[in-house]
Amino acid sequence: MDVYYGPYAKRHLRARMSDSRSEIQIDSRETVQTAQGNAEVDVQELFSLSPDGSTIQWHVTRSTRVSGPPLAYTFSRVTQ
Repeated sequence: MDVYYGPYAKRHLRARMSDSRSEIQIDSRETVQTAQGNAEVDVQELFSLSPDGSTIQWHVTRSTRVSGPPLAYTFSRVTQ
């Protein structure tokens, strides 16, 4: 499916940090144009820092991905 960001496309974001300052949640909403018409896309991203600071987990949930598990990535520190 082709997705097009038209000249008036907008993305609305909201970011929140947890009280422990170890997580950041970013919620976004945007309207994209497809061959079938306009589509609203909601994305929720959660970045979590491990207690020792050695890894960051990135979890992504999209309204356009209703089947299958959420996307999850792990980033490991490679330098001291």
